[in-house]
Amino acid sequence: MIISHLATACLIYLSLVLQSCLAGELAFHSFRPWFPGIVLAIGVLLHKEIAGLVWSGILGLAVDCLSGERLGVHLVISTFVAMGLMVSRHDIQSNRPVSLCVFVFVGSFLWRFVSMATHAVLAGRGAVFHDSLTIAFGDSIYSTVLTAAVVLLFCLSLKAFGRRETATSITFSNRWTMLNR
Repeated sequence: MIISHLATACLIYLSLVLQSCLAGELAFHSFRPWFPGIVLAIGVLLHKEIAGLVWSGILGLAVDCLSGERLGVHLVISTFVAMGLMVSRHDIQSNRPVSLCVFVFVGSFLWRFVSMATHAVLAGRGAVFHDSLTIAFGDSIYSTVLTAAVVLLFCLSLKAFGRRETATSITFSNRWTMLNR
């Protein structure tokens, strides 16, 4: 259990580093991956209700501290998005990689869209929902494709380097069945 919490803390740190250093370099037609959204989805799937909400709040607070925007907005948004994902997690009976990709898309889209709209309203600008929707949708698709690629590479590497059955284990099982006859 402590390993999953330590892994989540490391993922939060990694997502913040990647978002601040690498996301701008990976821009594709002004769309960038939203690494905190990926970690939010992983945290929701990895932890139970209270721990997942606490980690999503820590992630939102960390994004607030690193962004030059109003403090607490990302904290509230990430916590509410995590609550919505946790409620829907119980209803989805899917393969883990598929549910991870769905959660990355939904979590990133909601977080990005609500964040941009909220910051526009708080800054006194009129919220341009069309632009916010376009950017949030593009960033979410990018994050989902990136997540799917990493999960696919991880699954293929596990399959390639995973435990293979040896001839001795087949021999043992055949001898055992011969003794039971």
